[in-house]
Amino acid sequence: MRRRNSRNKGDDMRKIVISLFFLLITFLNLHAEATIKITLLNGSENTFYVSETVDEIYGVKSNLSFIEAGKCIQKIEHKSPIVKMEGLLELKELKKLSLYMELHDFDDCSVFESNEIESLCLSYGLSEKCFNSIEKMAGLKILYLDSMNIRSMENINLSDSQIEYLEVAYSHLAKINKCRFPHTLKYLNIQGNGHVSFDKSTIDEINAKQITLVTDYKIDGIINQIVGDDSARLLPDTFRHFGP
Repeated sequence: MRRRNSRNKGDDMRKIVISLFFLLITFLNLHAEATIKITLLNGSENTFYVSETVDEIYGVKSNLSFIEAGKCIQKIEHKSPIVKMEGLLELKELKKLSLYMELHDFDDCSVFESNEIESLCLSYGLSEKCFNSIEKMAGLKILYLDSMNIRSMENINLSDSQIEYLEVAYSHLAKINKCRFPHTLKYLNIQGNGHVSFDKSTIDEINAKQITLVTDYKIDGIINQIVGDDSARLLPDTFRHFGP
């Protein structure tokens, strides 16, 4: 009888230990943090810790807000534009990244190469090198690039992405050659760049996939176009409200 009671007590203790172990794992998961590091134009480096469950980052001119379920849970101020970021890939729930007037000569865009990010909105700081990383963002649906130094889009292959809206505005864009776009792309917006030249293969690509070009000047050969101020009226609301 005593042996049986002792065995029961031992079983109960094992159950308690196992339960405590799983509670500890749950607690650690709920409080897991990602290490984010930013290098600034003034040479300083800032390291900080944010919840891994952050699903949006919004930054405007030296202020970064980390958002979860629509609520800002942490805000970071920095003294100078960002030239390098590290650690974003630790944020497994990150869906939306919007950085306006935050970046400067930002050459290493591999920090954005997440399959989870669906919306990437950036102004200032990038060159056409950024497309090397954007090609690897398989889950991307909205790409908004404004006031960049993207003079050409050549041999860019976005066919494996899910992009629905692509905008390269006010970025000195002069030519688009030999580009491949996904079947999901609905609008290609190049307003603010003046006259942009297209090669025949890209025009054929746009027409075959029934993409609507949004431009300041009509491009010969492209079937679906929205020209000039008509964009304010004809573009869906989803694709008209970018920027701070």
